[in-house]
Amino acid sequence: GLWKGFGEFWLVPSIHVPKYAKSVFKTALEFIDDTVDKLELYRVQATIKECDPVAVRWIEHLGFEREGLMRKFGPNKENQYLYARVE
Repeated sequence: GLWKGFGEFWLVPSIHVPKYAKSVFKTALEFIDDTVDKLELYRVQATIKECDPVAVRWIEHLGFEREGLMRKFGPNKENQYLYARVE
């Protein structure tokens, strides 16, 4: 992260995620919770493409809250939402 207590969450899913969605979700949630505890993080954030409703639902189910829209943020100038879990 940028400083102590801050973390960035990202995931590059494979084509197999839909088949194993529950397992991937459970593993991701456990990983985030464990990492937050072990590293004593007070903030974990992630960016999600505005045009990806599946990713938006997924990150929100992981307990992240939308903080805003970052215009032309992505490598292809796509808009992305900033999400965070703040302890």
